[in-house]
Amino acid sequence: MQRTSLPKADADAYAAAVMLLYSRLWWDLEGIYLALTQWPNTEEPESVEGRIMIFRLEVLLVLEACDSPAWRSMLRPGDCLALQTTMENVLKTLDVPICRIDGELIGSAQNQLFDAVLPHIPAMESYSLGRRQHHSSSRDFLVEAFAHA
Repeated sequence: MQRTSLPKADADAYAAAVMLLYSRLWWDLEGIYLALTQWPNTEEPESVEGRIMIFRLEVLLVLEACDSPAWRSMLRPGDCLALQTTMENVLKTLDVPICRIDGELIGSAQNQLFDAVLPHIPAMESYSLGRRQHHSSSRDFLVEAFAHA
């Protein structure tokens, strides 16, 4: 039986998918940051550690998926490489003992996710996550998109 390859994701679809993935991961990190800084007395340390471990696992799963034949057949090589690079950088940033993860490291990982979105702004502004909208600036678009993740 011969396998047919899946069509490659177009730039708009890839931009929307990357935006959704990165914004969800960004908000996961924000929740970890809040648990570490604003809720230290209300959350059990094990809960924060569990959230960090789950986050790392999610990133590892994306990296593993990037190596799968299915994802390689759907993503253009440059898109796959960019996704892998971003995920590897985020993982490296947080690759310290859990007790050493602080707001600065989390902020750095969030900045990496946000910066990885910036090259996709032209495609995303028109696609706008399935809704046609006009935004006065790219920054407004990103703020709104991250808020809706």
